[in-house]
Amino acid sequence: MRKQYTAVGRVMPVLRFWWMCLCCLAVLQAQTLPDYRFYYRGTIDGTFAIQMDLTVTGTKITGSYYYEKTGLPLTLKGEWRRADHRLLLRELDDRQQQTGMFDCAFDPATPNLEGTWRSADGAKAFSTRLVRVATYQWVDTTGHLVEARAMYPRFTSPDPMTEQLSRAVEDSALTAFRRFVQEAKEYASIDRELIGAPWYLSYECEIRYYSPNLVSMLITEHTFTGGAHGNVEFSALNRVWQNDAWKELRLGDLFRQNSGWAIRLGDLVLEDLRRQQAAWVMDGTVHQLAEKDLGVFTITPRGIEFAFAPYLMGPYAQGVFFVTVPYADVRDLLNPRGVAIRFVQ
Repeated sequence: MRKQYTAVGRVMPVLRFWWMCLCCLAVLQAQTLPDYRFYYRGTIDGTFAIQMDLTVTGTKITGSYYYEKTGLPLTLKGEWRRADHRLLLRELDDRQQQTGMFDCAFDPATPNLEGTWRSADGAKAFSTRLVRVATYQWVDTTGHLVEARAMYPRFTSPDPMTEQLSRAVEDSALTAFRRFVQEAKEYASIDRELIGAPWYLSYECEIRYYSPNLVSMLITEHTFTGGAHGNVEFSALNRVWQNDAWKELRLGDLFRQNSGWAIRLGDLVLEDLRRQQAAWVMDGTVHQLAEKDLGVFTITPRGIEFAFAPYLMGPYAQGVFFVTVPYADVRDLLNPRGVAIRFVQ
């Protein structure tokens, strides 16, 4: 719970190099599916609201969490002690320095996560209570033509409102999964040599923010369909509950009409991309961003987060780019009745 900060300029070049390495190793991912993945929402000390994403593989646990007040993610690494059903997690900042520790009772069959958060020096200790809001599901197939997997959240509440959302998320994931597998088979039926090495798909739909009436999810698709390398595509599922149904949240819904928000937002994103030295921005190839260029976005307490796939803002070697625009930078443009206003009040 110490003060948090970021160092994007220092780490982004390294991250871009490693994302390419991960693409090359993508075929191994299908063999390392986790045992469990859960998304939680709750509090520390009954006061500090947090959201937590945990992945369990054997006795190893990895993940992250953030305080809803700031939205800045903190890394979590630790173990599941099966003997006494304890979860021990180290909290790490962006320099990988330990800033805290979670010690909680943990059972995959139990929806609650309860225990204690302690500061790194042990001087502070607060009760922690989290409720599981989603359990990740996955489907996968492995063969000589194609290896594919899709992972997506299923929300745990049994009410019809939440069931409707879960079905929509599942339909999106399974449609992408089946379409990719079918396309590989069709290519192979024309000419087996068109396939070459097995095609590969990793589809991951991840929760970025959850509340009962607003859910924001980022979809990352790693694919290989032949050629020199694989690729990455991003999309998003942003849903808001309105008039007894889940509706798609558009970027423009966050802002006042006729406020010039698209120009301001585009300029802010370009400014951040220059700091990250995105090649097409630096050389002037990309000098303006319209609303359609900002189509992949998610909502978090930290700000509006944009994702750009390879080739959009620079050559393949530069990899992907992420930009977060803090709400404070566009506060005067926000729709007073929109969903983003909750993060600035």
